[in-house]
Amino acid sequence: MNMKVITVMFLLVFLLVTTTGCSDSPPVPYTPEALNKLNFAAEKIGSIISPVGSSEEDTAKYLVEYYRKLFKKAGYDLDKSIIKLTKDMEKDPAFFNNPVVRSQTPVLFFEVIIEQINDVRKTVNINKLFSQETLASLDKIVADKRKQVEDAEKAKIGKEEEIRKKKD
Repeated sequence: MNMKVITVMFLLVFLLVTTTGCSDSPPVPYTPEALNKLNFAAEKIGSIISPVGSSEEDTAKYLVEYYRKLFKKAGYDLDKSIIKLTKDMEKDPAFFNNPVVRSQTPVLFFEVIIEQINDVRKTVNINKLFSQETLASLDKIVADKRKQVEDAEKAKIGKEEEIRKKKD
């Protein structure tokens, strides 16, 4: 086979693998060590400051690539982590509401990332930046958070009504 053809094929495979988010890295575990690795990686990579004058699409790409780079530097895969988080939240929602878990593992870290990504989604189509499975996981997390907020609001209103009834 011609060396140019082999080189082009290699480059195409390399680009395909690197741009589709394929990775041998595992999803991030919910441990203090994983949180430390992510924090250390964030210190090494630096602040998340999008380029001045960039379009909303470029800012979205930068944000996603920043977090992918951060997770990779820590030894994890962002997309796999988002998918795993969604599945694990379905299995054991109480685990993720535990204050100790939220403060000593990457759970709160995740919430910030997902919130930022979903804020970007309001104005930019990010479908090309994630797999369909990752996008579905992001949608599920957002829907679950919205339901938690609604449930908390209903509970608050219910308690306020109870207090008023007792006063009457």
